[in-house]
Amino acid sequence: MSLYLTHIKAAWEQILRCGDTVLPFSAVDAATVKNLELLAPKNSTTDKELVANLMERREIFASQHDANLRNILLKNICSFPGIIPSLGTFFEMLKYLEPLCEALRYLLGGQMKGTIRSSFKGLYFAPPKNMVQINETEDVEIKVALSQDQAMMVAYTELWAFCSRHFDSLTAFTPRKETGQPKPRVKGPNPVVWRYLAKLALSRGFKISHAQDLIAKEEHFHSQLALEYLQKAKPMCASFPKDHIRIVVEAIRSDETFDNQESTLLLPHLELDRRFGRPFERDLLVEKKIMFLPHLSSDPQCENLDLRLARRDLFWCMFTNLDFRGQDFGLPTTAPNPVPDNIDVDMSKSQELDTEHHQILVDTSKKQQKNIEDLKNQNIVLKDQLENEHQQLKNAYTRIMGEHSTCKNVEDELQALEQRYRIQSEENKELASENARLRQQQKIATGIQTMNEDPRKVQQLQEPLEIEATTMSVLEESNGTESDNPATYIWRNHEEKNTQEIFFVYVVNRDGDLEGRGFEISKSSEQAIPQITDILRQADTTFGSGGYHATTVLGLQLTNMEPGYLFNCLQANSTIFVGNTSTLAAYNSASTVAVSPSRSHQQAVTIEQASSDALAKRLIKLDSEDARKEIKGSSTITSSTNAGAKKKRPIGILNSKRASSS
Repeated sequence: MSLYLTHIKAAWEQILRCGDTVLPFSAVDAATVKNLELLAPKNSTTDKELVANLMERREIFASQHDANLRNILLKNICSFPGIIPSLGTFFEMLKYLEPLCEALRYLLGGQMKGTIRSSFKGLYFAPPKNMVQINETEDVEIKVALSQDQAMMVAYTELWAFCSRHFDSLTAFTPRKETGQPKPRVKGPNPVVWRYLAKLALSRGFKISHAQDLIAKEEHFHSQLALEYLQKAKPMCASFPKDHIRIVVEAIRSDETFDNQESTLLLPHLELDRRFGRPFERDLLVEKKIMFLPHLSSDPQCENLDLRLARRDLFWCMFTNLDFRGQDFGLPTTAPNPVPDNIDVDMSKSQELDTEHHQILVDTSKKQQKNIEDLKNQNIVLKDQLENEHQQLKNAYTRIMGEHSTCKNVEDELQALEQRYRIQSEENKELASENARLRQQQKIATGIQTMNEDPRKVQQLQEPLEIEATTMSVLEESNGTESDNPATYIWRNHEEKNTQEIFFVYVVNRDGDLEGRGFEISKSSEQAIPQITDILRQADTTFGSGGYHATTVLGLQLTNMEPGYLFNCLQANSTIFVGNTSTLAAYNSASTVAVSPSRSHQQAVTIEQASSDALAKRLIKLDSEDARKEIKGSSTITSSTNAGAKKKRPIGILNSKRASSS
């Protein structure tokens, strides 16, 4: 193999040589190698024209721009003898030589020492005459005097040529498949072809013990081939007599003829993919006619590169470069191939082999049957496992679908609750807006009445008025007396201040007012959420965990105590009450009054009139204790703002000193 690598290096140095200098290998790019490998422009005019065309189109040696230099490179390429090699052709050469090496290693047997060449060289003893084959049945003598090494290389090359012609019969390798043709069948190893190789090696001076053993078994090989033929031709017969086997062997030997056509065959042009690598099936038939040393040593000038030139180039690189001419060979002689009279057919040995073969088949069949049974059992187990897993997956799917349906229902309910919450929030906002508008009208009306009337005059109502108890409770307070507990106070509505608060309800007093303490909440969610969290923590301490709930000003109970939810409710209601369940329930029941829709407008007017009267009475109380007592002795009643709604919380126009101080 190293010889071929050396050949690659020398070939490209010859191409790159320009006078006394050699261009560096960097001048050769991948495109140049790909376009030039496997071409033989010196031996093929077709390849020469192709190289000239490539050079003109600058597809090779593109980095060289000097015209004279490119002409020198073109001349070197066209004068290169043989096929231009590369690393690609090296690996294809290995594919070609692989079956040949296997055959020669088997021929050496136990005498294989080191490399194949060194092993054959050590077993070579020069015969009296140097003979070479010109076809399968004829030899010629080399009349030129040869040295010991030259004679060994000629005989050694002949063995390689024989293996290249019959590698499909010597080994289990097959040629490459032709396009559109079936794949070649395996023919080897054939013991008869091995006998011919052994005879050729011994006749050329190689003393190989394994080759002698193969020749000694020549008759046995023919008998075995004849018996195999009869067994295939008559498979219903258990045994065959010796006479039948003798007839088949004689027929085989009588048919040992070879087609010895003239060597000057007109071969077709060889495509690039056929020039290297393992031969195609059609090319192998040609090799069986041309792979003889006299044909490989000639140097014909042809217009197209053919298979003979490709193989001669390979053998010259790998084995010998001796250039023989026609006058260097003598006249052909036919090698004798005597046929012995008696054929020893070992029938007992054949029957013994048949019995052994039958027993092997029986044992193999039992093993295969056992394997089939084991596979059936495994198949049953796997089938049960798959069914169980399928049922589990089916149950899991049913469960997941049920959970999905439940989640869907919950989602629908949440969406309905969200919609109801939004509607309630809108209603609360509308009520708050209406309440603010009424308060504003009340303030305007009160101010006008105060300017036009004597503030000390107490206006008597002609009809009983329904006003909120909280309004009168403010008027009934003592002058400036505050609660005993400075931390608590009576809740008053502060919607005009546009604030948000959470009010802890400790008790509902005798007048129905809420007493406790409040916490102002920021309108920014980032600040409000932590505030609400701390307030709920205080509620747990004050009322006990789980012993309280929250309601809006309108009495709507809040079931969700999350800080974010409470913050959203504060934006809609401005005030949230937190206290014991019983306390808030008593307040809601006492403050809820049903009013018919037909009295909505009258109630709004009544509230305004009542507020004006309350303001007048408050002014009288400041000037005179008697006036205050008189106002205190008057009766008050509560009223509602609209039909079917919960009682309105104190409108917050009149505030006591306690509420203002808080």
